[in-house]
Amino acid sequence: MWTYLAIDWGTKKTGLALGNPTLKLAVPRDVVATAQVIEHLSNILKANPIQTVVLGLPLTLTLTKTATTVNIEEFSAQLQSKYPKLTIIHYNERGSSKVSIQKLRDRGLDNRKIQNYDSLAACEILQNYFRETL
Repeated sequence: MWTYLAIDWGTKKTGLALGNPTLKLAVPRDVVATAQVIEHLSNILKANPIQTVVLGLPLTLTLTKTATTVNIEEFSAQLQSKYPKLTIIHYNERGSSKVSIQKLRDRGLDNRKIQNYDSLAACEILQNYFRETL
């Protein structure tokens, strides 16, 4: 049962992944245009008993906020307002995109074929969260 949703928010695209904390398993779900992500989430929330959202938060090596962090915090507030029953956890996403891209390269894909890695980055965020907290 998918009770967790991870979000790798970007200015243009946002990656989504579903997670099962009992199995400590995360799977990539979708990559959607950021402008449509809240609307898209309503379909996912209708189809899955999501209780917790793990939202990737970009922090520097000294754990300070970046320019994007402010946008993500605004998105988080919108999400909490629309879905007040969800638990939203901000989780340091540092390196998740780079790791996802490297995994695709390790499978033999080149830069032209690596475009929609965002859902894999969301998956990486959720796997790391499970590994560190469960």
